[in-house]
Amino acid sequence: MAISVSSRQSTTDMMTSTSPKFHLLSESGLRVGHLNVYHLLNKVPDISSFLNNEHPCIHLLGLSETRLDYRMSDESIAIPQYLTFRRDAIKQGETGLAIYIHSSIQSITTRRADLESQSVESLWVEISHSKSPSLLVGFIYRNPTATYAWYDEFLVMLDKVADNKKNILLLGDLNIDLSKSHSAWESTYSLVGLHQLVNKPTRVTSTTDTLIDHIYTNRQDLVHNVSVPNIGISDHYPVLCTWSMKLPRHAPKGHTTIQYRTFKRFNKDIF
Repeated sequence: MAISVSSRQSTTDMMTSTSPKFHLLSESGLRVGHLNVYHLLNKVPDISSFLNNEHPCIHLLGLSETRLDYRMSDESIAIPQYLTFRRDAIKQGETGLAIYIHSSIQSITTRRADLESQSVESLWVEISHSKSPSLLVGFIYRNPTATYAWYDEFLVMLDKVADNKKNILLLGDLNIDLSKSHSAWESTYSLVGLHQLVNKPTRVTSTTDTLIDHIYTNRQDLVHNVSVPNIGISDHYPVLCTWSMKLPRHAPKGHTTIQYRTFKRFNKDIF
């Protein structure tokens, strides 16, 4: 069964780069996050506000449970300064994924649909920059009704990803509560050399605190600023981290015009 691939660039992404919130320094690192949005279409303004008010800027934001379909165009979820990739649900048990990619890294970001499993709902991109090792970033969703066979499919996908011999960063809603011991899953992700970095509850209700949104990597030394901000866009909190890498510098777009009065030919006597 084919995996749906769709991408677009917002037609309203020509906002001037002199705005402080979009001025990116190469030493700031790559900011990556994930949120189970639970219906994206009616939350686009909230996501836009979240992205535009975060300092430093979020370069990649993955969303799970987008619940989009072919009737909902890319324009209907567009956010200025961000490109979108999406994978809509293609079979029972899937709920849809999307990624917002900031304009500053669009030239170094490539969709890796070849790494996306037919059995594991996932979206993968590669970040390639001449001054830093390549990074594969994946976003994933595991339906809570999935069986243990899903673990085997996960390993098949990660073996394929690992064959690329690149750094890996994987974020998503796994619906596995790691605030409690879960030896089967811990053994599974350890087999492919991954480490889980989130240590705070990501879904809090009046009766439960669960850690079901995770961040995994094969290079713990390159990940810092892991956080779970208390933002109520959905019934999950986002998970965020910064990946240590150089990012391209971008010159300001357009031209600046300054008006001034010159006294080069001023003649005091004539005046």
